[in-house]
Amino acid sequence: SPHIERLRGLLELDVSHNKISEIPIELFSLPQLRTLTLHHNNLDTHSIPQGKELPSSVPSISCIDLSNNKFEDIPTAICSWTNLQELNIANNKINNIRDDLPIAKLQNLLILDLSYNCLTRFTTIASR
Repeated sequence: SPHIERLRGLLELDVSHNKISEIPIELFSLPQLRTLTLHHNNLDTHSIPQGKELPSSVPSISCIDLSNNKFEDIPTAICSWTNLQELNIANNKINNIRDDLPIAKLQNLLILDLSYNCLTRFTTIASR
């Protein structure tokens, strides 16, 4: 992603239907980025930067589409994105929602799409 951090006014980025296996950390410093569309790629739980790698401010992203990838879990890093309103992680390989996943931090989340995964229960997510 050569110099993508220079696109300071970018509102939406759609890189669906590619072979992307990792999300460049520079995306998280774009102050206006609201919608990130990454469906149909090669992303998994380790593809999302987390912890000390991320800028100190919360990403401005309010909608992310991670459907049709290779996620086996909801990435913990996403749970700190308090601006997130829509998370589409449908059609992946998620079979369980970890009990220690801090999903309650997503206070502004309005839409969570977990369809077409391998879930056997979802009580832990509903009771948080």
